[in-house]
Formats: sequence, structure tokens, C-alpha cells
Amino acid sequence: MKYDFNQICDRKKTDCYKWDLVQSIFGHEDIIPMWVADMDFPVAEPIVEALKKRAEHPFYGYTQPGENVINAVVERMWRKFKWKIEPEWIVFTPGVVPALHIAIRSLTHPGDEIILQEPVYHPFFPAVKGSGCQIVNNGLKLVNGRYEMDFEDLERKF
Repeated sequence: MKYDFNQICDRKKTDCYKWDLVQSIFGHEDIIPMWVADMDFPVAEPIVEALKKRAEHPFYGYTQPGENVINAVVERMWRKFKWKIEPEWIVFTPGVVPALHIAIRSLTHPGDEIILQEPVYHPFFPAVKGSGCQIVNNGLKLVNGRYEMDFEDLERKF
């Protein structure tokens, strides 16, 4: 499928989290909401077809990731990053935000400091604060008209 990334898809007033909550989150609507990974172009046709095929299955009960899914994750990690992971290391979660809460509560104690590198996805803030931890910001720095990670500041904060 070939995309026309210049085509504007108006998703306002479609119950779209990204566009329809701009006013309530930011206090005004004259912004481009780049705060969430929600694309403004249609899903690739092979994904739509796979979902249609699965929806034709007459049982909508609880499922678990099959061996093919787990093997695909293991193979991808090796192919893209040369990182050999074991299948038993893989933990599935319903999304990034629940996974973030689980990780923070598993690896920290109330009062611990957690470094965030702003700008960051806004649910990270309540995830840290809700666990009783403190946010330490390691923001980007402007160098020659480009933003870069501030490694010196990050090292000091470690």
C-alpha cells in the first residue's frame, strides 16, 4: 500500500483521544497534538485484512499469545538488535502505560528518584508520582539548532 502522507485526515469529533481531548488536556485547541503515538493516516491494508479474518472467528473469548507470536518477538530482537532473548523473558501487557506502572512499582520504592527525559509522553508523570517516587528531569539541550540528549547532565543525575 502506498501512502499519501500529505493528505490531511480530519479525525476531530470521532472520539479520537489525540484530537478530541486537546482542549481538556492543554487548555486550548490551537495546537498540533503530538503528545501521543496516534497516527493520522489509515492503517496498512494487510493489518485491516488480518483483523477482518480474525473477527470472522466465531469465538471472542480470552486468548493468549501463541508460540508463533513469542517466536516472532525472539527472532525480531535478534534480527534487528542482535539481542538473544529467552521466550520466558517476554511479558505481555495491555499497553505501554500499564507496563510502565508495573515496571516502576516492581523496580522502585516510594521516595526513589526516576529520571525522565522531557519531552516525554504525559502519562509518565502520573505513573512516577502515583508510585510515590520523585521525578528528576534530564531535558534535551539545544545544540546548533538541534535538540540532543544532555549526557553530561544525565551522568550527574545518575
